[in-house]
Amino acid sequence: MERCLIILLFLLLKPVSLFANETLEPDLYPDKETSSIGNTANFNAAVTGVTIIATRPVLNMFPPPPTAVVVMTDKPVSNGSTIIVPQDNNYIGMLSSDTDIGLLGFSIKTAPLLGDIISFSSATGLFVYSPDTEALGLDSFQYSLNGGNINTVYITIEPPTSANTRPTAYIDTGEARLGFVGREILLDGQFSSDAYNDPVTYRWDIVSAAVGSSISLSFTKASQARFTPRCAGIYIFSLIVNDGIQDSKADQIKIQISIGAVCVPLDVDGDGDGDANDGLIIQRRLTGASDVITGIVLPTNVGGSGVDGARSNTEILQVIDTAGIVFDVDGDMDVDANDGLMIQRRLTGASNVTSGIILPEVTSSSGIMRARLNSEILVAIDVLLPPPPLSAVK
Repeated sequence: MERCLIILLFLLLKPVSLFANETLEPDLYPDKETSSIGNTANFNAAVTGVTIIATRPVLNMFPPPPTAVVVMTDKPVSNGSTIIVPQDNNYIGMLSSDTDIGLLGFSIKTAPLLGDIISFSSATGLFVYSPDTEALGLDSFQYSLNGGNINTVYITIEPPTSANTRPTAYIDTGEARLGFVGREILLDGQFSSDAYNDPVTYRWDIVSAAVGSSISLSFTKASQARFTPRCAGIYIFSLIVNDGIQDSKADQIKIQISIGAVCVPLDVDGDGDGDANDGLIIQRRLTGASDVITGIVLPTNVGGSGVDGARSNTEILQVIDTAGIVFDVDGDMDVDANDGLMIQRRLTGASNVTSGIILPEVTSSSGIMRARLNSEILVAIDVLLPPPPLSAVK
């Protein structure tokens, strides 16, 4: 008898060694102070990365106890509690006990509707709740302890808490900060990125363009966009990328275009062509007028500050005055009423624009002083006409 008592005492005092890879099994000997569990990590039968404490000794007359208890700071799940479960994640919890009875009897009375209790210990109240794939919303289940009152645990399945990281738009400037009239410019956004390497879509936009220009972009939804400037000045473009969830902040590039006309000057009203209205407006300005639009119906929706998006008188004067010497079609190195009259004639369709005009003698390509021919003046005017607009490819 004394030997049996000594063996029993030895078993009660000797702790069991623990290893982090041992499996979690029901604890038939729950300690009140270590019975609380709460964890929303993806559940795995192997206990890894959690706090482990020594267990009770094994008594031969009972089934083997667990080799470890997971200790968390969360309160036990009690009647009326609400647990938060991220979508497509399992929740490990332990039902609360308000008794010090060594052997408990938990039972599930009503199963959840949006998921399942995939693991449950009637002895400890340890449970693993697994929501259905992509389930969201409110769920619940009911349990009782030792056949007593029915208790309800409420569950809220929420979208994953990890926020999406906004992608980054990046325009590789390269040599694109400087360009020349008539030469295609490449806008390169292929080095835009996403933190999770998600594929991104591209959206290019024209923020501003040189005064008097009428441009469009090609391939506005590709990683690289292109445009051909028709006039000198400052152009600003922006790029926004999207990872399927969120837009990036816009990245911008400013491009200085030089050489050639300050703008495609014969389209002073901004509608993309050079016509009789443009000719009359130019003639008025080159004769010294400050009001050049009276009596003229201007095209609307051309990005101007006037009525219905038409260009204002001030904007049109700016286009003409900025072009300046470009309107010197007779070659005498100034811009005057004669130039205005010949431009106006050409834009109304005339093929003889020099009739009745005394042309100045200028140095020709052969070095001889002589006036320009009608044909030469026509060429000087026609090169100022806007080219057909580029159509954006989307």
